[in-house]
Amino acid sequence: RITLEDIARSVSISKSSVLNIFKSYLHTSPINYALEYRLKRAAKFLTVTENSVFVIAQTAGFENVGYFCRKFKALYGMTPKEYRNHRRSERK
Repeated sequence: RITLEDIARSVSISKSSVLNIFKSYLHTSPINYALEYRLKRAAKFLTVTENSVFVIAQTAGFENVGYFCRKFKALYGMTPKEYRNHRRSERK
């Protein structure tokens, strides 16, 4: 777990400065940035491994597989299983 305070402390700036920098340059919050990073990492795992969705969710840093599936579907428009099947069919 990384907090906003951890980020601010590591670069010796205030928490509000961290928020402003993320908004200005990445157009998102630190929390959303980390969430999308973890979801993209999970998407990669879905395409290159046979691990279960549960294992992939944990590997990507999610403690709750239900939350992971909801957030994954919100970003990709399909469930992790649908995503895996879709990516496999694209490769054929």
